[in-house]
Amino acid sequence: MEKKKISIFALHLGFGGIEKATSTLANILCEEHDVEIVSIYKVYEKPAFYINDKVKIKYLTELIPNKKEFLEALEKMHLIKAFKEGMTATKVLITKHSKLIKAIKECDSDIIISTRCTFNKIIGKYKKDKILIAWEHMHHNNKQWYINKLKNSLENFNYLVPVSKALAEYYSNIVDVKCVNIPLCIDKIPEENSSLDRYQITYVGRLAQEKGLLDLLQICEIANRINQHIILNVVGDGIQRTSIEQHIRQFKLEEIVKMHGYLNKEETEKVLLNTGIFAITSFYESFGLVLIEAMSYGIPCVAFDSAEGAKEIIDDGVNGYLIPNRDKSEMLAKIIELHENYDLRSKMGEAAKEKAKQFSYENTKKKWLEFIEKLGG
Repeated sequence: MEKKKISIFALHLGFGGIEKATSTLANILCEEHDVEIVSIYKVYEKPAFYINDKVKIKYLTELIPNKKEFLEALEKMHLIKAFKEGMTATKVLITKHSKLIKAIKECDSDIIISTRCTFNKIIGKYKKDKILIAWEHMHHNNKQWYINKLKNSLENFNYLVPVSKALAEYYSNIVDVKCVNIPLCIDKIPEENSSLDRYQITYVGRLAQEKGLLDLLQICEIANRINQHIILNVVGDGIQRTSIEQHIRQFKLEEIVKMHGYLNKEETEKVLLNTGIFAITSFYESFGLVLIEAMSYGIPCVAFDSAEGAKEIIDDGVNGYLIPNRDKSEMLAKIIELHENYDLRSKMGEAAKEKAKQFSYENTKKKWLEFIEKLGG
């Protein structure tokens, strides 16, 4: 295989689904190629997820986005603080844009992979002579403005690689570049499974409005009234954490909901090994890597089908449940059904483990390396 130089442009290397996928992709590609990650922001001293030492990491700025602080100031009507945060945000955005343009102009890689739609247009403008791959992680959620934005950002790109099969099929009919679907993957299939004998529901992911976590809190509050052993683990952090914690205090849910914050891989594993059901209530998901990670521990999953990406992972009634129409009563009923029936949980958990094996590191690695090998150098 001819070795190529590959640059992956990322927003940051902190916690998040895109960031986890970016780290994994870099680890895959560096086995055969020279790989660098160009990260705009340096939000932590070291990347949140493991990255092979072969991968070069270049940070463009140590400025940190302050969106959370700006929104909190507005919410609390601290106008002076909001003004100051707004000025800082403007400085961050201007620096981000100028540093990104400079890095793209100076990039001498054979292949450039963009991880954000917002990067595409700039990369396409300044690197017309390179092989350009747009790696699309977002689901359009039937928003025509986003569909148009993505379509218009692909000028001079060679490939669009959506993270789900459904998105690849959808965009293949409306964009002028070739669509290739390569699924996301988990690092390994763990040998150990959850015992499934605990009345614990777990959510892992960002705390953001589109994740619908207030719905999950309401469902688990009622579930706890039916079975007082049921609790909810929330693993993650994000812009909505403050409002979620306020909701917990307001409705006195401290004994029902455990807010873990961000946990490392080992700590998250401990939570999952004591989980009976994994649940997400997202309004939309492009793929749902956290579902596969939960399934790899033999945990049945429950999700609203508004999370489109979950449809490629959860086989309704086999390894979990897909709840239509964001019906909270139906999700509650399925959670209670699973908690009251260990044999059902166990059967679905076994099927979940088998499903996770389809998204193994080795399978995805093979597809990416074959794809890159076919590209011109």
